[in-house]
Amino acid sequence: MGGGSSRLVCPQDYDESKFKKILLLYDKLDKNGDHTVDENELSAISQLHVKNELNKLENMKKPLVNEKHQSIVKMEADLEIKIKELRDNINIMKEQLNNNTKHKLEIIENDIKNLKNLSEEERNKKFKNAITDKKNQIEFWKFFEYMKTRTDDIPNISF
Repeated sequence: MGGGSSRLVCPQDYDESKFKKILLLYDKLDKNGDHTVDENELSAISQLHVKNELNKLENMKKPLVNEKHQSIVKMEADLEIKIKELRDNINIMKEQLNNNTKHKLEIIENDIKNLKNLSEEERNKKFKNAITDKKNQIEFWKFFEYMKTRTDDIPNISF
């Protein structure tokens, strides 16, 4: 480096002793002071440079693997939370379905009970309401709609 090193000043935000070490290494690298690097000057420092690069790359692997592991753990935890939420939602839906079905079955059972307990007069009135209009007159198309799925019952009807 020759006389050039005396002009170099340590930056204010850098350690003075470390700066001096860098200057000494620079002077050793440029033994002949020509500011060019030849193969002889590079040998020792290039070996250290490659070693440092290898260390840097090796040091990058562990955090990357750890980050991957942490991401997988988080994904699995999120999955477990979502599975639990789905199970909870399904359980709620099943409970609602059970309650709804139970309610409908109660209504049907109640209707069955009521129909079984109808008097003859009440049965006649129920059937009459199914086939007559507001004026209490039999209406063919109402009668047709009622009977179209019950034609197998016709032979059982006697007057």
